[in-house]
Amino acid sequence: MLRQLAFAALPFAALVPAYAQTPVSTPEFVTAAAQSDRFEIEEGKLAESKGSAQVKGFGEHMVSEHTKTTAELKAALEKAGIAPPPPTLRPDQQNMIVLLQGLSGAEFDKAYLTQQIEAHRQTLAVTETYAKTGDTPAVKAAAQKAVPIIEAHLQMAEKLAK
Repeated sequence: MLRQLAFAALPFAALVPAYAQTPVSTPEFVTAAAQSDRFEIEEGKLAESKGSAQVKGFGEHMVSEHTKTTAELKAALEKAGIAPPPPTLRPDQQNMIVLLQGLSGAEFDKAYLTQQIEAHRQTLAVTETYAKTGDTPAVKAAAQKAVPIIEAHLQMAEKLAK
């Protein structure tokens, strides 16, 4: 039987600096990772339809890669006997998506890449911390596997933004 963890909406941006110095609980990490993946997929789909050629390619890559990391997290949770969190976005993520929906052209590209850089920085901080201090082996292994992927995404977004 899957055990249930308390998955709450996290004030993610406010917690990132604290995560750099404090262990991240499994529910906090899992919620943050699931929300991050969903956000990246949703924004990636927008980029596929609204971005310049390079941004479309990046968006397609984000959809593909974050679909994979979602599947890997779900497999780790199943192995650990933990039910996955509901697939919800935080209000700030929803607001960022709404903002992008109203943009086009160079404005879209700039806003999308700015959001992607910040989102990947935040996710990297939480994931690195959990990869070092996590208390659920299967989930910790998934976090360790995700760190270089997130780093690569951040570098790609930063390169495109220049």
